[in-house]
Amino acid sequence: MLRLFMTMLVVLATLTTKAQPSNGHTLTIGDQRISIVFYTPDIVRITKSPVNHIYEEQKSEVVTLSPQKDLHVTSTQGAAVLRLKSSSLQVSIDRRTGLVSFATANGKKLLKEKDITFETRSQGTDKGRFKVSQTYTLDKDEAIYGLGTVQDGRLNRRGLSKHVEQSNLEDFQNVIQSIKGWGIYWDNYSRAHFSDNTQGMTFCAEVGDCADYYFMYGKTADGVNRCMRKLAGEVPMF
Repeated sequence: MLRLFMTMLVVLATLTTKAQPSNGHTLTIGDQRISIVFYTPDIVRITKSPVNHIYEEQKSEVVTLSPQKDLHVTSTQGAAVLRLKSSSLQVSIDRRTGLVSFATANGKKLLKEKDITFETRSQGTDKGRFKVSQTYTLDKDEAIYGLGTVQDGRLNRRGLSKHVEQSNLEDFQNVIQSIKGWGIYWDNYSRAHFSDNTQGMTFCAEVGDCADYYFMYGKTADGVNRCMRKLAGEVPMF
């Protein structure tokens, strides 16, 4: 009987290990299902969705990159924090709140999630889906750049509040990068709102099934652009 019991424990441990991808981790915290997947040592995808919302994941209209099969990611599981680490980047998940933070491999802090909300849409063709809002905490004097062509004569997007919707005069991309060497691609195609204020930097999509974004650590502006080209594919010359 003891031998049978020990055998069952070994089988259960093996199944539990195989349930997790070798380059990431999936877990449930509170009412959220959270997935962290490293695509390269310096690019990691984060998805979050309500646990009671079942949806079929669609192929990205932008991202063409697949996770590297030979990628080495180590995990350290503590009572309060789960930490995943590649050769370039470490991602920490607070087991109490589900909030994710990013740091370099040697521990230098880069970015931290502050809050996420899913507001159920109760009417129209998107009934049952969500208005998804994700907020991050930036350093006080941290400059950020991106979003595409915004007709305001400024490069630094700190303090900006803007509806992200294509028009004849403005052409948006859901990409932000920081002077600290990190970048974010927010993979959502609905009309959205971007804001940065004393509460934090926020992407708010009008419609979505989940929060889905890629964190890139390129170390420099050119490095972040290089990461984005890895994600979306090289653009050929005319």
